[in-house]
Amino acid sequence: MRGWRAFFGFAKGCSPRRDLDTWIRRRLRSDHGKSWGRKRYRERRTRGVDRPLAWHTVTSAHGPWRLRQSPVLAITRSRRYFAALGLPSLIDG
Repeated sequence: MRGWRAFFGFAKGCSPRRDLDTWIRRRLRSDHGKSWGRKRYRERRTRGVDRPLAWHTVTSAHGPWRLRQSPVLAITRSRRYFAALGLPSLIDG
């Protein structure tokens, strides 16, 4: 990520960096949702998602790539969460 940030930092606009940053975070949210497996509902409830929203997300027929746009993953896997893990942003800095 730091190398990409340095490479795309020379671009005058921030569109390529923003698009790449958005895609990377979307991919990470999708993979985290899949990694929970059968305990998806319990994991979402412990992370502060209310009961109906967590249940509707878990029982949804949509795949993890589409579900990453749901408010549940925005709550459980926010930018602040990734920053705490040490993932740098391509937009900031």
